[in-house]
Formats: sequence, structure tokens, C-alpha cells
Amino acid sequence: MRKNKYFLAALSAALLLSSCADSNDIAGNGNSGRTGSNGIRFSVDLGQDWQGEGAPARAALAKSQPRNLQMTSSSGLQAWLQETTLTGIAERPSASAATEATEVSDEATRAALVTTTSAMSDFSTFCNKQGGTVYYSNVKSSNTGVLEEEKLWDDDNPMSFFAVHPYASSGFTHNGSGVSLNFSVNSSVAAQQDLMYAATGSIGQPYRASVPLSFRHALTAVSFAFGSNPDFDKTISAITLKNVYTSGTYTLPSGSTSGSTGTWSNLAGKTDITLSGLSVPANMGAANTAITSADQNFLMIPQDLSDVQIVITFSDNSTMTSALTSGTWTQGTTKVYKLSLKPDTWTYQLTLNATASDTNRGFSDDYPLAYTATTTGNYSITSYRYVEDKNKQQAVPWKVTKYEEWDAANSEWDDRGTTKPAWLTALSLGESGLGGTSAASGNATVDAASYIIDKKAARDNTLKNATAKSDYDLSQGGETANCYVISSPGTYKIPLIYGNARNSSGAANTVCFNTNPFCDYKGAKLTQKEIKEVTASTTAALVWKDVATDIVTDLAVDVANNFLTFTVPQAAIQQGNAVVGIKNGNDYLWSWHLWFAPESALATIAINNYQNQTQNFTTENLGFAWDTWEGSTYDVPRKVRITVQQTEGNDGAPLQTAQFTIVQTPGAVGTFHDTKYQFGRKDAFSGKDDTSKPNIVDGNQTYATAIKNPGTFYTYGGSDFLTNLYNAWAAGNSTASSVATNAITKTVYDPCPVGFKMPGSNAFTGFSKSNGTWNTPSYGGYNFTVGGNTIFFPAAGYRGNTNGTLDGVGAYGYVWSAVSGSSIGGWGLGFYSGGVDPQSNYFRANGFSVRPVQENN
Repeated sequence: MRKNKYFLAALSAALLLSSCADSNDIAGNGNSGRTGSNGIRFSVDLGQDWQGEGAPARAALAKSQPRNLQMTSSSGLQAWLQETTLTGIAERPSASAATEATEVSDEATRAALVTTTSAMSDFSTFCNKQGGTVYYSNVKSSNTGVLEEEKLWDDDNPMSFFAVHPYASSGFTHNGSGVSLNFSVNSSVAAQQDLMYAATGSIGQPYRASVPLSFRHALTAVSFAFGSNPDFDKTISAITLKNVYTSGTYTLPSGSTSGSTGTWSNLAGKTDITLSGLSVPANMGAANTAITSADQNFLMIPQDLSDVQIVITFSDNSTMTSALTSGTWTQGTTKVYKLSLKPDTWTYQLTLNATASDTNRGFSDDYPLAYTATTTGNYSITSYRYVEDKNKQQAVPWKVTKYEEWDAANSEWDDRGTTKPAWLTALSLGESGLGGTSAASGNATVDAASYIIDKKAARDNTLKNATAKSDYDLSQGGETANCYVISSPGTYKIPLIYGNARNSSGAANTVCFNTNPFCDYKGAKLTQKEIKEVTASTTAALVWKDVATDIVTDLAVDVANNFLTFTVPQAAIQQGNAVVGIKNGNDYLWSWHLWFAPESALATIAINNYQNQTQNFTTENLGFAWDTWEGSTYDVPRKVRITVQQTEGNDGAPLQTAQFTIVQTPGAVGTFHDTKYQFGRKDAFSGKDDTSKPNIVDGNQTYATAIKNPGTFYTYGGSDFLTNLYNAWAAGNSTASSVATNAITKTVYDPCPVGFKMPGSNAFTGFSKSNGTWNTPSYGGYNFTVGGNTIFFPAAGYRGNTNGTLDGVGAYGYVWSAVSGSSIGGWGLGFYSGGVDPQSNYFRANGFSVRPVQENN
């Protein structure tokens, strides 16, 4: 049997993993911290069953066809190794064929492998808090789940746990991202031992139950047996695995998803590992028995086998060698190699090469076809059969037997039989061939044009084709706003209310305007929700629009009913923006932003900030619109996997098959704009430099002047007209601060639609370069992925504080928060291809984008 202690020694830092089922055992010492309700403890199980496989598992394994590996012999004998992959550590007889000819059985026992929790020793545990903070590192636990050192739950933070069995005092790297360890295979096969890991993923708080640790196996077992014809009339003395990696870094998975595995990297230390001291007769009496006993598994690092050889040495010093040339050892599986003589029969060879590179493209996720591409790179098929010494070769016909299309929604392949997906138009080699010893080369063509549409036109048509509204009150008699989203043609009206001054019940929302500086166009303090000084001579006007069509017509003031009314013609509606208002003479009393967009623009995406507060952002920036937008009809990569099979083979043997995959990614090109806002102002400005661009005037104006002139952009003239105005977008805020997201109270000047408000200064703190992807190939912007949810922020540029010029479109993005950062500054998000600043202080006179969050955040 194997030693109970072993070394996993990296070249520079040894990782000692010892099974410590001795005086160091820590199972239940009565420590109150480990038995109290607030103490962290574990429930341990073996999530990967190394016991006897049941019938369903064996049926699944049958789908993995074995391969026959020819061996070259120093004595002229012909021999073969049949390689089979099994899930788990294979069951094999405990007695070797040298002493007992025992049939290979699924029920045979195994030694030196952890098969029950009671067989486990102490193990290493690690813990991180939410946000990537290390809570503790490498604390020993018993196999009953009791920590050697008292560790308590933190009720304020979800926690994630990692474990490695058996315990080791060093050799780990632990940080906020997870745990990895340096590992080396013991050169003595008898001293190798099972390496296991567990990872829980995030566990919410408060949590008082035992943390479930479900251990899985990180290595590959390699075992040897005889096949049906081992009549060598010799005795095996040793088995050698040549040119194998023996050291590497293992990184544990981050979550507890069933079947999730870690990753091996930095593989090194290629050498030979020999199991010597065998004395196993190779004769017909040994047919279907084990060569290596149960405690003689090679426990190896999972790796590619292209350079690996297997050498079997006999007692007369003759050898047999097999160069594997391909294949892999996969963690948590067993490779069984059965040695046998074989008669002089045909070997069937089918090779399909679809090289994944930028010049031979389309055959992998790493080198996919662009959405506009119509032709893949080249693939090749070689199909023939040969006598074992290859002195006789013959072509073997082949055919395509199956097409499988990737179902992204369910993460699985959909078997289409022999029917191609519609977008795969042709294979230049056809769906069958005569075969040959020389490769036949061809490519695939795909239909790109039929799957590329004008997405802007499609989006505009959703607005045109929507059911028209009639005399529609955009406030629905309830909460009012400075911005209203319009998603269909029709006739509309806006109540003549100061911005957000009416709540959902129809009453005055006094909290949003009952303090300074909230005033009307004459500078008088607001005291009521209704706009004052509306008379029979008050007129309605279009301040600006950023579309070419007459998108707003028939503007009028209904004085009797206190509404601004207008029409949105079906022929004219498209995505874009307009600002309308009412005025006495040349002075606007108030104005409103009309955003023409699908209702989906206000759908929300939940994103957590660094403080773990959830922000329900709108799907799009306020006023976002596509100017041009063309792209694929599919939003995730489309894939087809093609199976090729030889039409003949040896009797009773499975026919040779091979597969290749064609991948084409979605894509789009486009230009866009959104509306821009000076910090603290209610007024939307165009994000385009056309006839809709604002008037540019030097700053140092009053807020009343800004209300009277909603189409005028006031630059920073040495003293911002909002100097020392801290609460324009955050009611009750009296100083420069970093108010938390959930503390923001919407004001009468807030530019967001009903149900939404300006975000707090820490709303963007969950964003970083590491969790974002820059979309430069198609259009500028960032895809931030936080907590599994992805949100797109366009690089919509900005209007500069000194001259109002539009700049940085497609390269830079700036988004205001509600909170002032200084007497002349405001907090906001900034990003470009080189970096992300989630909380920076900018001049208020800048014209930045706005991304609303739900009011109930």
C-alpha cells in the first residue's frame, strides 16, 4: 500500500500535502467558536463518486470510443494498447496478475484513493469576502468539518470558501480572485496520492448552517491491464511513462456549479516516471486481468499527450513502445491501457484537420468568422486503411453523418441529423468522398448577407408600427418629470407642472423643490407644483430636435386644462430627441425633453457597486439613439459541429469518426448619440453637432436665466453659475460629498423620466477595466460585466466646459452622478480604452451623459 504521507514539491516552492490522521487531528476539541452558532464549520462529502459506476454511467462511457495504439517492439513482436477513458478512478483487482488471474471487475476494490469522507485526513481551507477581500488563508480543518482556528461569520458580507485535501502548510497563492497551488508529481508511483479540491461560490448572509464542501479529484489516474490476447510468453518487469509533465499550477474553480473544475497551468518538469519491481507473466492465462494492482495507479497531472510515450519493459530487457501522438489526460478520469497481441488486420485511419488560426479561420471560438465573412479557412480530410507495418494502404470512403447546431440558450448541441443549418450553405468537399492517403482540402461557405439587417431601421419601425396614442397624458395623472419617453405615434399632452413637482398620487412633491435654489424662470422660489403665469398669451414652441423629420407638430397650450399638447406623426417618428417648452414672449417658463425610443430603453439591469448596493440602471443612456446601425440578426456566436465517418471498418469495431466546428460571431457597426447635461441643470442638449447643437454662451448666469434659455449651453467662465449649489440634483445635500446611492432624493431639476433618478456618486464603483470589454471593432463603448450581468455604456463623448464643443464620440464616455464633488465640480464616471475611473470630480459646466437608476434604489 502507498505511504500515508507524500510530497508535492514544486521547483521553487515545495507544497507539502500530508494526510494527518494522527495526533494532529482536530476533530471536535470542544472549542466554543467551532461549536457555537456563529462559528464557521463544514459538512464534507465526495461530490465526485470514485465508487463503482452504475449502469447509467457505464452507458454514458460507451459513447467515448476507445482507440488502438500500435506498439513498436525491440524484439520484433507486434502488440497493441487499447486506450479507454473512464470517469473516476477505475476499479481494478487488488491482486496483480503475477499472483492471481482475476477478471477485471467494476466491483473490485481500490487502494490509496479517497473513497469515503472517513478516509479523508485534515485539509486546508481558505475564505474570501464579497468583493475579493481575503478573510482567512490556509486554516486546517478536520474531515468532520471542524476548523483548527476559530473563524466567525461576517453577517454583513457574503463569503466564499475553498479547500484542498490533504492539508499542506505552504505552496498556496491566495488572493481576492481565488486559490492556486504549486504541485509536483512524486517520482515514486507508490508514494503518489489523491489530490482533491472544493469550492463553494458565494454564500449569502446571515448563514448558520454547515458550509457544504463537495470534494472533487484534480488528477488523472493511469492504469494498465491485459487485453484478450496477451500471449507474449514473457514477464513484465516495468512500465514507464516517458516525457510527461510532472509539475504545474492548479487554480481552483470560483464556484460550486456541479461538475465545475479548476484549471492547470504552467506545466513543466517533463521527465520519465517508471513503475518498476513488477513481475507479471504475459501469457494467455493473464487475459483480461490487471497488470498494475490497485495501489499502483499512476496519479498524473492532466495534460496533452502529443509527445508522451508508454514503454513496457520485460524481464529479458526487451521493450515495447507506443507514441501516443494525440489525446489528453483529463482530471477526474482514468485512462486504462490494455496490452494485447493482435493479428495482421487492417487499421483504419481518419484524420480531419481544421486548423484554428487567423489565416485558416472559422474553426474555433478563438478564431471565428466575422459576421460579414462568407468563407471559412481550409479543412482537410484523410481517410484510408493500412496493414500494421503500413506496407499496404487503401483509400476508405467517408461521409458526413451528422450536423449539430449550438443551442446557446440551453448550452447544448442540437442534433440536426444530416440536415445542415440554413446559414451553412455548402462544404466544398461535399458530404462524401472516396478518401485516400493524401489529404483532400476544402472550405465551407456560409450565408452572411441574409443574416445582416439595418438594425436602426428595424428599431425605428417598432416605433412607427406601435399602436397610436390619442390625447395621451404622459404623466397618466400621476408623477411628472422633465423627460418623457415616447414609443408610438399619436397625440400627447404634458401637464404644466414644474418638472418632478407632482408625485404619483397627484399631490405636490414638496421635498423636491421646497429648499433653495429651486426657482422659476424669474428666480422666484418655487412654492407650488403648477407652473405660474400661464395665460392665454402663453405659447408652445420646439426648442430643438435632433432628427430631420417633423417629429413634433401641432404644439399648443391648453390653458383651460393646464396642458402642453402636441402630435407625433407616424410618418415622422423615429429614435431621437426633442425639447419642447412653453413661453411668455421670448422667455421659456419651463421645458421638457421628449425621448423617442422603444419601451425597452427603460428596462433595468441590476448591477452591484463595490459597496454591494444594487443599482437598477436603465438599459440605455438618457436620450440614446442610433444614427446608423447595421449588424447580425443573431446576438451570440452561431456554431455548427460536423461529424465525418468512414463508411467501413473492422468487424465488430466502431467506425472511425472525426469532427470539426464552424464558428461565426455576431457583430454590428454603427454610430450613435445621446443627450448631454450640465451638472445640476434639467435641460437636455443635443449630442450631435448639426442644426440641433446648442447656443454657446459664457457662464456666470443665474439658474433662472438657464430656465428661460433651455437651448443655451453656459460655459465655465471662471465661476460656474452653479457654484456652491450642492443640492440641484440631490435634495437636502448641502456640501460636497460622496452621498451613498440609496440616499439620493430626486429634485425638481432631475432630468430623468418618471420612476427614475440621477445615480449616487458611488453607483459606478463596481466598474473597472478588469470587468469591462472595449468594443472598438464595431462601435465605441464598454461592456461592464458585474455579478453575471452585463451593461453597455456607449463612448458618447462630451461637450467641453470651456467652449461647449462636442468631442470624444466613440472614444470617451462621461456620465454624471447626482452628487457635487466640490463647489464647482460634480462626481461622475469616466472611461476610455486605456482605463476606467468610476468616481471622479469634473467641472459642472461639462456636458456629460446621464444613466438613470430606479427611484426605489
